[in-house]
Amino acid sequence: MHDYTVCSEVRRKVIEVIICFYLIVSLLSAGYAEKYFEAISFLENAFVKEYIKTVFSIVCSGVGVGAIYILYDKWLWKYFIFLHKIPNLNGKWRAVVESPMKGSYTPEIEMEIKQTWNKIQIRGCSKSGTETISDSALLTEIYGRVYLGYSYWIHRKQDQIYRGFNMLEYSEENETLCGEYFSGKDIREELYQNLSKIKSKDRKKIMQKAKGCGSKGYIILRKV
Repeated sequence: MHDYTVCSEVRRKVIEVIICFYLIVSLLSAGYAEKYFEAISFLENAFVKEYIKTVFSIVCSGVGVGAIYILYDKWLWKYFIFLHKIPNLNGKWRAVVESPMKGSYTPEIEMEIKQTWNKIQIRGCSKSGTETISDSALLTEIYGRVYLGYSYWIHRKQDQIYRGFNMLEYSEENETLCGEYFSGKDIREELYQNLSKIKSKDRKKIMQKAKGCGSKGYIILRKV
């Protein structure tokens, strides 16, 4: 899994809230800690007792904040989406790709998204054996709409490796991610080799689209 970008204000505020929460809990439990140290008979030396209490407080503060943050990163963030507006995209998805460069061919891709508060991984595999794996991503809100953008590596059976990028709009109601995709593969050679499979009336239009390197089209992911 790799890091993904969100609004820096969101993550800063989360850290502030976690620290404030821990301080409140620490203050409420301070009285119990004091009684615990007083109950330990061998700590008769006041200096030693204060020293141990200070070290204990510093260690507990670091461990406490760290533990809460780890819990939040792994699980708790999913229950506060109404506050931070970062959607939970974990799960299996099925993608359908449409492109004028592919003619009537609309491949389906089985995809899986793994996500924590700090990291994400988006993997896909088509029936033809082509695999994709993300290496960077961002989740952002623009004019009230949430978008997932990510770059990824594409690995085909013939050992062809190239890059791609998706920019997808998230719909919580429909549980879909849809938008445009772009890939860095030069499809002209493949088209020349497969012209016989393309209807003659579509050839001119398709080859016009393929003048430059790369391909693009429309992709929609549905939760399964």
